[in-house]
Amino acid sequence: MSYLMYCIFADMKNQPATALSGIDGRPVEVVSYNGLNTAVSAMNTSESPVSIGVLQRFENVIAAFFARQAVIPLRYGNVIADKSRIGYHLKENAPRYHRLLSELDGCVEMGIRLLIEDCRLKIAGAKRRSRFIGDDVRNSESKIQNPRSKITGRAYLNQRKALYDGQDRNNPFIKTIIEQYRSAFSGIFVKFKSENELKATQPSSLCNAKPGCCNPQWLLSLFFLVPNGDLTRFKEIFYQLDNRKDERMMLSGPWPPYNFVVDDHHMRHLG
Repeated sequence: MSYLMYCIFADMKNQPATALSGIDGRPVEVVSYNGLNTAVSAMNTSESPVSIGVLQRFENVIAAFFARQAVIPLRYGNVIADKSRIGYHLKENAPRYHRLLSELDGCVEMGIRLLIEDCRLKIAGAKRRSRFIGDDVRNSESKIQNPRSKITGRAYLNQRKALYDGQDRNNPFIKTIIEQYRSAFSGIFVKFKSENELKATQPSSLCNAKPGCCNPQWLLSLFFLVPNGDLTRFKEIFYQLDNRKDERMMLSGPWPPYNFVVDDHHMRHLG
C-alpha cells in the first residue's frame, strides 16, 4: 500500500483535535521519526483523478495541522511506496526539515496579485522610456504590430510573447513595479518571491483595441512570508496601496507557506 504525504511538522502535541479524512476518505495518520512527523493517508496504486475537490481535500488536511503549528506543506503527489520508508525519508532529510521548520515558525504566506494591462505598460514605457528601456528593446518593440491593426488577437499575443519570452523577468518596468511593492512592505516580511507571466484577456474600457481583440496583460504574483505579529500591519499597507494604485490588485492569505518550502518533487513515488 502506498502512502500520500501531506505535510511535515515537529510538535506531536498540537495535532488536530478530531480525526481527519484524507483523499478518498481514508483516515489521516501521523508517522514519526526522531522529532519529525508527517501526516499521511493510504493511497491505492491507481491514484485518484486530480480534481478541484481532491486538491481541496488535500489542502484542508494541511490547513488543519497548520492552524496549530509550523508545517512544511507538500505538493499533491508526494507518494511513498511503503510506510517503512517514511521514517527513512525523515531521517535522511532531518537537517533541512528542522532548519526549514525553524524558518517558518510563527509565519504565514500572504499573496498579492497584480494585473497590469499591456496598454498601461506602453503608456508608462513611453513616459519612462529614457530611464527604463534601452534602444535595443525600443527597436524590437517597433516591429510589433499594434493590436488595432488587422492582425488577429492571438497572432498579436504570440508576437508579444516572442518578444518578451527572453525579457519577462528582466523587463525594467515590471522589475520596478515588483520592487515598489517589495519596498512598501519592507520590515514586515521574512522572505519574498515573485512570479510574472503574460496573459491574454478581452480588452477593458481603458484599452483602444477593437472589440474581440485579445488584450495582453502582465500577471504579477508576489509572495510574502509574514510573521503572525505583522499580519495586521501587512493588510493595512495593502489597502493603502490598493486605494492609490492603478493596477488591479488582489490580496490572498494567510496560507501555509507553499511558496517558501523546498522543492519536494524528487520525493514522488519513492520505492
